[in-house]
Amino acid sequence: MVDGMAMPVGAKNIDQIYEFIKFSYEAKNAGKAIDDHGYNSPVLGADGFAGAAYKKNFSDAYPGESLSNLNPWPPQAPWYGEVRTEYENKFKSA
Repeated sequence: MVDGMAMPVGAKNIDQIYEFIKFSYEAKNAGKAIDDHGYNSPVLGADGFAGAAYKKNFSDAYPGESLSNLNPWPPQAPWYGEVRTEYENKFKSA
């Protein structure tokens, strides 16, 4: 698993897709996946379930309280929400 997933239009197994997404975003499962793909997981706590090499690299990259100092969603300018919504609507209706 990486940072996002998509559901194909017309998918018939919607319940199974949502179960897979829930499974993938559980820390234990995301941590195990790290050892296969090596990519940082967006799931908090996943690093605790990854292998020793990843845990060392992760703790070296994010020492102490550094993760709590990250802000992945900076404040948005007032105009941005309107422009993004307009683009999203055009994309969805294309």
